[in-house]
Amino acid sequence: MQDVPRRAGVEGVDGIYALRQSIEEWLAGRGVQQWGHGEVPRSFIEAQVATGEWHVIGAQWRPAGALRYLRQDKDVWPGHSEAAAYVHGLMVQRAQRARV
Repeated sequence: MQDVPRRAGVEGVDGIYALRQSIEEWLAGRGVQQWGHGEVPRSFIEAQVATGEWHVIGAQWRPAGALRYLRQDKDVWPGHSEAAAYVHGLMVQRAQRARV
């Protein structure tokens, strides 16, 4: 049976942050400037986890994957009130990319 995404708890903050940093480094090493190093501080992830936005697959302390799931995105779609779902920050551990 496949693992399914579940809401991250406080214990998942460090794992999500570490995953983000590893992907930032991987992208930078390939000359991709999609996510700048340190662009998202740990405190942002901590606040987003506290409001239930982050979901993980695998162990909280070292997730195989993570994503931020929102029902509204006022930063990107201000004034949008229709039912919607948004996925941000989709990340997969490089070693797990074929499994997730």
